[in-house]
Order: sequence, then structure tokens, then C-alpha cells
Amino acid sequence: MMMVRMRCTAKRLLPTVALAVAHGMRHSKSRATVAVFSHVSRLTSECLAATHPRRQLSVIPGQDGGNGIDDRLSDNRKTMPFTSKPRSLSIDPSSELRVETPTPQGVSGLVLRLLGYYSEHGQLVRGSRTLYGQINAQVDQQAFYTALNLPMNFRTSFSVRVLHLWLCMVRLRAEGKVGKKMSQMLYNLYNHDLEKRVVAAGVKMVISKWMKELEKNFYGACSAYDKAMQPSTGHDELAKALWRNVFAEDASEMPTGPEAAYVHALARYVRRETASLALTDSESLLSGNILFSIDFGNTERANEQSGASVDQGGENEVAAAHAS
Repeated sequence: MMMVRMRCTAKRLLPTVALAVAHGMRHSKSRATVAVFSHVSRLTSECLAATHPRRQLSVIPGQDGGNGIDDRLSDNRKTMPFTSKPRSLSIDPSSELRVETPTPQGVSGLVLRLLGYYSEHGQLVRGSRTLYGQINAQVDQQAFYTALNLPMNFRTSFSVRVLHLWLCMVRLRAEGKVGKKMSQMLYNLYNHDLEKRVVAAGVKMVISKWMKELEKNFYGACSAYDKAMQPSTGHDELAKALWRNVFAEDASEMPTGPEAAYVHALARYVRRETASLALTDSESLLSGNILFSIDFGNTERANEQSGASVDQGGENEVAAAHAS
């Protein structure tokens, strides 16, 4: 089947707010987008298993006071999900899972240099691929969906993938022109990957129409998250944005009380990961050597708590990340 490729340009990617307004996707999914999700979800029952060897990883102890993977995983099943303090997401330099650029000597090294392998562009290409792989590793974690009482299907995995792309793009804004280039590369990789996933789901209609609807949803979600994370915005706005773009399958209002516990849990995760990315060094980010947090907690307790227990830690780091 011939796949219609998306035309990805920096003009279409940035700024997300202006594009979202242009597409009319600021507040909710369009009916066409809901139809796309529903149809693709019916076509596929595939639920990807988590294949990333996360339990062997370690993080850099730094200014955030992290002590490594054991600290990240400690007593997870006895705690609410996503309540740990922000910490650098960098992979420890001594970890076998850290991706390093090879530096061959002699003729091989000379040829690579002549071909631009070590140029800024070449390094960003490799870094964006590695970073997108880390995004997918997190999106494919079954425990993530279980902790949030979400089904692991095309619709939710799409929404969770967009959320993690946005998290990385927010952090990349602090890297100036280099960050903007890498954001575009990430977006290109995402579009190519999404197109393959739609085809793999069994869609036999005109893909370009479907991709256009998914593109609108991408920009609308990013716009909603940007607005919700502004310092002047109410604290509950992020939870409302996540309800509309991740949890809700229609235009229904966000529930209140204990029923909203899962939504507030995801809001905690987003704020904490934003702060953690702000603590992550530029080299690790641009090379893709990061790992998202995995404190998925005990889902039974999540259903017993209300949104009032939302963790306030990392608020300063979150504000700093969005002010940059």
C-alpha cells in the first residue's frame, strides 16, 4: 500500500498555539478525530508489551538528590502513583544502556568526519532517534496504563505518545536553535511512526485524511497543555486538559471527587516529569539518554484518593521550565 507522507516543516510545528487555533482544536477532539480513534481501535486489539529493560537502569545522582534506580523503584506498590520528587532523568554514564557515539580511529574515523557523522546535524539526528525510542519505551509500558485505569489501545497510546512528545519539546525550548531543530526531527519521526501504526492497524481508506485529523489533535493537545501549565493558570486546568485529550472519548465533563483520582494522578506525573526534565542536563537530553520515571504505584490506593492529594512538589521547576 502506498503511504501518503506528511509534509513536516518547522513552520507547521511552531508555535503550537497558533497552529492549534488555526485548526480549531483548542478545547476538544473533533467528531472526525473521535471516529478515527474508534475505527482504528476496533480494527486492532494489539497491546504492546514493555520490552525496555528498565529495572537495570540507573540515573545520575545530582542536585535533585536522586540515588539511582533503586530509589526510583522503592516501595512502588505501597504508594500512590507518580508521587516521587523530581530528579534528573539522565542515564548514568556507566550504564550499558547509555547510547554513545562511536569514535573509531584511523581511516574509518576520517571517513565518518568527512561524511558529517560528527556534525551538529548528524548528532541531532541520532539523538532525536534515541529520544523518540525512549518516548516509545515509556508509552509501551502496560503498567503506566494500569496505574491510570486506561485501556491500552490505539487511541490512548496515541494520546500518551503526544503527551510525552510535548514534554520533551517543552524542555527542548530551553536549548534555543538546537532544541528547535531537534523538536522538528522528533515531530518528523513521530509522523512517520504514526503513519506506519495506522496502516498496521488495518486502515484501508485514504490515509492522508486520517493523518490530517490526528495532526489537528496533536496541535490541539499541545496547545491545551501549554496553556494549562502557565503560572497564571489555575492548578486544575492541567487535569482538565488531560481529561479532554487522554481520558475522555467524547465531550463529557471531567468527573469530580474520587472518580477524578486517575486524572489527577496523570497531572502529578506531567508536573513531576516537567520538573525532572528541567533538572536533566543538555547533553543527556540532546543525545536521547534519558529515562522517564516509572513509579507507577498501587492502583487500588489511587482509586481511594481524591484530587486534593495532588503533589505540589516541583512547582518551582515546572514554572521555570515554561518561563524559558
